[in-house]
Amino acid sequence: MIDQHRCRSWILWLVLPLAGCALDQKLEGPGPPEVLSVQEKSPTAELHVEMARMLGRSGEHGGAEVHYRAALKMSPQLLEAQLGLARLLVAQGEPQQACGWFERACQEHPKSAPACNDLGLCYAECGRTVDAVAAMRRATEIQPNEIRYRNNLARMLIAEDQTEEALRTLLAVHPPAVAHYNAGFLLQTHGKRAAAATQFQKAVSIDPSLAAAQHWSQEIDRRDQLDAQTVQLPTRLPIAELQ
Repeated sequence: MIDQHRCRSWILWLVLPLAGCALDQKLEGPGPPEVLSVQEKSPTAELHVEMARMLGRSGEHGGAEVHYRAALKMSPQLLEAQLGLARLLVAQGEPQQACGWFERACQEHPKSAPACNDLGLCYAECGRTVDAVAAMRRATEIQPNEIRYRNNLARMLIAEDQTEEALRTLLAVHPPAVAHYNAGFLLQTHGKRAAAATQFQKAVSIDPSLAAAQHWSQEIDRRDQLDAQTVQLPTRLPIAELQ
């Protein structure tokens, strides 16, 4: 007959070592060397860019700039970092400094339409309208069907009194009525009311259902009438009415 006390001792001896087995030690202690090596790797330039974007969206521009510059230090020709830093500088009110980064991006990435478009916008911010037109025109050459780039170029062309080219630029990506309406809208924002009225009228003649064109055409007529009435008012009160 088996001694029950000895049997229990033998079973206990088999069970107890499991508490200190190799598997438990690895879970409680440091991780394997390969895990540590992954955790200790430095962040990549792309990761710095993602961090910068996240901080920029949160309004932490200082931290975002640090990460963009870190990315550029690691990868000086990384387009996303170049454009990100330049756009951040514009947001911080430093367009002159931003232009340098946009120019660098265009030089190192000559086929980048976003770089050319953003350079044009930055030039416009600095009052360099002629340079802005050239950069935006290059963006439309790279991506001819991008509506945003066409609209930006048209805006700058109208600012330079190049209405016909602006209209051709808009007609390349918009239906005729919409192109004329957009030209009219841009003209009236520059105070060119008569030229704007002509474009709105053309838009309505092509598409009478274009309510926005009808509205602005009527609005310009109303303003013209008010101006005519204002001109007829005396500029000085009669002397007899002065108290």
